[in-house]
Amino acid sequence: PGYKRIFEAKSGVWEGFTIQQHTETALQFFDDNYADKLPSGVLPLLRLAIVTHYIGKGVAASRGDKANQKSYNVAYAEDFLKRNGVDEDMRKLIISMIGDGMDASTDWAIRNGSDSKFYNYCARTVGDFLGTAPTRDDVRGFAQLELALQTCDSASYTDVAVTRARTDHS
Repeated sequence: PGYKRIFEAKSGVWEGFTIQQHTETALQFFDDNYADKLPSGVLPLLRLAIVTHYIGKGVAASRGDKANQKSYNVAYAEDFLKRNGVDEDMRKLIISMIGDGMDASTDWAIRNGSDSKFYNYCARTVGDFLGTAPTRDDVRGFAQLELALQTCDSASYTDVAVTRARTDHS
């Protein structure tokens, strides 16, 4: 309840998708490319991260404040996840993934940034979630989840992206 308007908002990007259309495209890409390759226990985590990763982008765009969309995404995601009964540990992990994680993975995967910045983000986040020092495999596994989120988001900005809803490009 209360999020229909948020998801119907324009995302403010070239393809003209609403937040809902962008989210559906990212979810479809996830299902087509990752859902059958990952442990079933991480599927809800990634699906919730995809659903909330741009939940505040339309508001930021409508206010002419896209430079600060991360803070909008985090605030709206936190509210959305609480309203939908997601426990605190899972909320914190998702918020990290869609906030600092999207920044770190964008810097690394798209802008050819520092491996250590991305690795440090992953190690810190997994350590906070586990409450102990993570193993190298823990960090690698989480890095793969973060990169899957980044890839699903990035794939939703192509001229072949599709949704169930009509767009201006249909």
